[in-house]
Amino acid sequence: MRSKVNFILHPIRMRIIQWILTQQETTAAEISSALPDVPQATLYRHINKLLEAEAIKVIRENQTRGTVEKVISLNIKQGQIKPLADIETPQEHFEAFFSFLMILLGDFQDVLKENSTSLKEKGVMYRQSKVFLNDEELIEIAGKIQEILLEKTTNQPLPGRKLRTITSIILPKPEGAGNSKAK
Repeated sequence: MRSKVNFILHPIRMRIIQWILTQQETTAAEISSALPDVPQATLYRHINKLLEAEAIKVIRENQTRGTVEKVISLNIKQGQIKPLADIETPQEHFEAFFSFLMILLGDFQDVLKENSTSLKEKGVMYRQSKVFLNDEELIEIAGKIQEILLEKTTNQPLPGRKLRTITSIILPKPEGAGNSKAK
């Protein structure tokens, strides 16, 4: 599994993924134009690796002057991410989390496309907090967050209300990875 993480996090592959996020669908030629500092052979090699890893997919093929041009997009299975209870292996967890992050990146990219107001004025926030909690405290906080969100899910669209996506991720630090308080 670790090799797949490193595979996706390769700098050129991340730039390819970022470009695809901005376009929704694109071709290798368009990616090449957007990343002129990446040699074409290198670019095609990385696109093929992303295809092999199923991080991207061919959504259609266009005939262009006797050649076939592949149109690609991210292989995001929005709405098809398995429920956590159905995920059994670390690899399945990684793939579901990767899809989740790609969906989140796509949503954020959509927000960035609208240049009408600043992100702060739009209500965009992202923050990471590190807190020491025992299991009971974690359950208490998660329950309060869920209670507040469930209460608001019945809100109807009204003037002044905007549809907002609230995302939460709770990750424990691996054992021995800075779990003790600094002195």
